[in-house]
Amino acid sequence: MTIDERISRVCDEAAMRREARRLADLLRPGDCLALSGPLGAGKTTLVRAVAEHLGMDPAEVSSPTFTICQEYDGGRVPLSHLDAYRLSGPDELETIGWAEMLDAGERAVIIEWADRITEALPADRLDITLDHVDEQHRRMTIECRSRRWADRMHDETRDQVRDPMHDQTHDQTHD
Repeated sequence: MTIDERISRVCDEAAMRREARRLADLLRPGDCLALSGPLGAGKTTLVRAVAEHLGMDPAEVSSPTFTICQEYDGGRVPLSHLDAYRLSGPDELETIGWAEMLDAGERAVIIEWADRITEALPADRLDITLDHVDEQHRRMTIECRSRRWADRMHDETRDQVRDPMHDQTHDQTHD
């Protein structure tokens, strides 16, 4: 259930990097970002940009499709990057110590293909869906799944959202 806010933006590459900076600024140990979207929508690109804004080397960040989980240190917030694409379900998460990872709260966790393991995701998370608009643009929809995230996002995003593709201002959608 979405708590308070649903924010939708059309982003070119520069706008996606600005969103990544905003997310990195908000990210704290114990946070969870759940990414969904089709192949090539920009999930790994977003993770790479968030990691860079956290102070990590973006060249070190790649999709952990085969390793399932990669950890990155050296930035403001340690990061665990998961890819659920190859998982047959949430039960396979226990092979990487999923429960312990979440309980420890020492790292931020970003999950690609999170829609494949929805039942295992923490309730306190930010859902981000990326969809193709055209070759140069993606629609990024951000949904707060907890009051804590809604409060943090509310400080960053007020009542209007700018759509750079159409150079128009749109009202924010509330669920």
